[in-house]
Amino acid sequence: MTTPFNAVAQTWDEDPRRVAVAAAIVAKMIGALRLTPQTTLLDYGAGTGLVSLALAPHVGRLIAVDEADGMLDILRAKLAEADPGNVEVRHWSAGQDNSGLPEFDVITGSMVLHHMEDIPAAAAVFHGLLRPGGVAAFADLDLDDGRFHGTEMHTFHPGFDRGWLRAVFEQAGFTSVAFQEAHQVTKKFADGEERTFPIFLLTAVRS
Repeated sequence: MTTPFNAVAQTWDEDPRRVAVAAAIVAKMIGALRLTPQTTLLDYGAGTGLVSLALAPHVGRLIAVDEADGMLDILRAKLAEADPGNVEVRHWSAGQDNSGLPEFDVITGSMVLHHMEDIPAAAAVFHGLLRPGGVAAFADLDLDDGRFHGTEMHTFHPGFDRGWLRAVFEQAGFTSVAFQEAHQVTKKFADGEERTFPIFLLTAVRS
């Protein structure tokens, strides 16, 4: 499938800041979620697997999904070299048929929501894929003026207002929607400006 991420897949992991963000988000997710050998987890927008492969040792089964074949090819190559034995890779996005997916205990996503156009529809899909009591955990950017990405990568949302995102997940049927700080990214721009962008971790329970 043609997406902007196919063009950057080969060099995606070469950015040390991107790798550091993924590691910080994984640490926050592990601290916030009850992951066990019985946990079935969906990592949404898995990309090259920076988050998926770090979470895999903490769960029984992990399905990593993305709509960018180029990204998934990198993840498959990593698995060919070091396969934890419990990771499945699938091409899938929230707007596609999900009848082939199992029920999940946990759904995670890292810096993926701002690339999705219809967040309310996606939240409803995630709710439907979770078992009762299951948890969605998404890390993303607080609302800014679009400076974080600039024109480097297409996004639908310049971060999120937490109150709006809470309401979206509650309207989809989630309860106990909570936010915590996950990480901060400092960027220095060509015009000399330096800004720090906070990243939150949203957790929400499927009632």
